[in-house]
Amino acid sequence: MASTTTNGVVLEIPYGILQNFRTSRRFVVALIGRDGVTRIETSEFKRANAGLFVYTGDTAYFELVQNCNQNNTVLFDIDAVDPATGNVTTQATLTMPAYWMKRAKLSISAIDGTTGALTYTVTYE
Repeated sequence: MASTTTNGVVLEIPYGILQNFRTSRRFVVALIGRDGVTRIETSEFKRANAGLFVYTGDTAYFELVQNCNQNNTVLFDIDAVDPATGNVTTQATLTMPAYWMKRAKLSISAIDGTTGALTYTVTYE
């Protein structure tokens, strides 16, 4: 599992950030570390928008309490962090492709140690 201190200092690089959660529906998001232990589980916009740090091997589960209300509903940003400079750039914005969907699973398979770019897969239900 990626390690951080209680004051939020990141001790493992490279890493990415999930932030800017945007949806009119209530949601729950959980981050499962590569060791299978839940690191974060929240349904609060304030906590989620503070930035959820992700590392290689992590899985983020996002679930809406009710089905989406339109196609291509924006959920949150997947941000890359340059390991050398700390600059944060939005790599992608995750959307729910169909109005009847409710869940998204984001699996981080790699993070480039030079650029900070994330390699990931997303599955929907």
